[in-house]
Amino acid sequence: MGTVAKTKTTTVVQAMAEVLRRVGTPYAFGLPGGEVVELINALKQADIPFLLTKHENTAAFAAGVTGEILGIPGVCVATIGPGATNMATGVTNAWMDRDPVIAITGQIAAPRYNVATHQVLDSVAFYRPVTKWSASVHPGSAAETMHKAIRIAASERPGPVHLTLSSDLAKAEAGGKFPTTSPVRTYLGMGAPCKESLSKAKGMIAAAGRPIIFAGLGVLRANAGDGLVGLAEKLGAPVIVMPKAKGVIPEDHPLFAGVFEMLGDKLVLELGGRADLIVACGLDVVEFDKPWNFQATVVHVDALPNRDEFYPAEVELVGHPATALSALAEQLPSRRAWTAQEISSHRRDLLELITRAGSGMASHQVVAAARKILPKETVATCDVGAHKFLVGQLWTTYAPRSFFMSNGLSAMGYGFPAAMAAQLAWPDKPVVAFLGDGGFAMYMAELETARRLRLPLIVVVLCDGALSLIAMSQERRGLPHHAVDFANPDIAKVAEAFGADGKVCETASEVETAIASAWSNRRLTVIQAIVDAGPYRV
Repeated sequence: MGTVAKTKTTTVVQAMAEVLRRVGTPYAFGLPGGEVVELINALKQADIPFLLTKHENTAAFAAGVTGEILGIPGVCVATIGPGATNMATGVTNAWMDRDPVIAITGQIAAPRYNVATHQVLDSVAFYRPVTKWSASVHPGSAAETMHKAIRIAASERPGPVHLTLSSDLAKAEAGGKFPTTSPVRTYLGMGAPCKESLSKAKGMIAAAGRPIIFAGLGVLRANAGDGLVGLAEKLGAPVIVMPKAKGVIPEDHPLFAGVFEMLGDKLVLELGGRADLIVACGLDVVEFDKPWNFQATVVHVDALPNRDEFYPAEVELVGHPATALSALAEQLPSRRAWTAQEISSHRRDLLELITRAGSGMASHQVVAAARKILPKETVATCDVGAHKFLVGQLWTTYAPRSFFMSNGLSAMGYGFPAAMAAQLAWPDKPVVAFLGDGGFAMYMAELETARRLRLPLIVVVLCDGALSLIAMSQERRGLPHHAVDFANPDIAKVAEAFGADGKVCETASEVETAIASAWSNRRLTVIQAIVDAGPYRV
């Protein structure tokens, strides 16, 4: 690792901030405490704004989405004790959604650590199970530690790294050297798979009568969408994607065949079961909630070997996914393995299944109204609940990194912070967040954050007055509904109290009008959509 000696006195927090500045960190999210104020000031001096959130989890969720969008770790900061524990769910979400994050927590002064008890927590041990690395920052290697943290967080598979800093060391002189090499180079120099594996895969795919393609996060991170689509078109094979990979193939493409683990999944699984060969492209099993029951032969394509062994792979193409997919597309003969009618009929049946009528306005009508009004480049985020499965299947996504949901951990409360992060990254794009009323209640205070940051988000709250996903689980077990129903406030007035626009909608046409107004006015808008939960039950 190349290093250069420092030429002037630098404090520990200045060294940490400087490494973040050099890698291009645009801002940090967090909630301050006395033990991290020196770090926050150093970030400010390094032209890295500190964006105050109402809860530490918001900071971690937003940092994760920032990392997913930019490809460099997002940064979140919390203080000691409850600050560190509050941030844990968001950091765990980054761990399970493969988001590069640097999570920094303060620590009690080192001389007091072994004798004090107030707010004392072994945060290094606390975060170790849900991070790729958890460590303390030492004055003698502050810059090098931060550089290493970024490298680990951004490397395949990406994820969070936790660093903690004792308050008495923040202004200590930083020793060591500043690394000069870039810590973010995940795919730099990664070449094609070995010729033997590539040849074997080509033979297997050519011999298959009904090949199909499953695409996951590895395709998204490697920017391998063009190669994916090229291979699908060469074979005439349908493509099924994982929820976090929505957009790697435009979802108006005739070969797009749906999303795993979302509403109507039984039809998606049935289509996959009709294949005799599966090209598994960048699949990350953290997104699978069901066992692998496919009997077809599998060709594994990813930057990493099939070390999870969630599915059996006959051959593994380990290398740059874009290179591997493009090589397959270039060298295989053109054919039509599936008829256009087969795939279009499947898509029609899937749409009919997930858009059944209810006794009132259904959530699918709300989603369809938003998709009708908003332009293709719209970025959508989705929270966790019954609506997640609908939105993940129904919302048409046209490009990579334009749809975000928590799916590895599946954490309620993610959708709103994710939307804030997306709007900060793309200030000129429309961003819409689909939330359930349960998830909205958890993080509604962040309306002040969004208003303060002048984020013109469109927040759609699907209100059915229940934790419908849990209610459905009770029904499947033959149990009565219990502890799932609640009363909502007037959400539109709550929004107005925070300085946002608030709308109440009971019909699809009212939703269209509210969405159009929000997009036209470019103001933070909360739409309280009153929906019937019945159509979730398919």
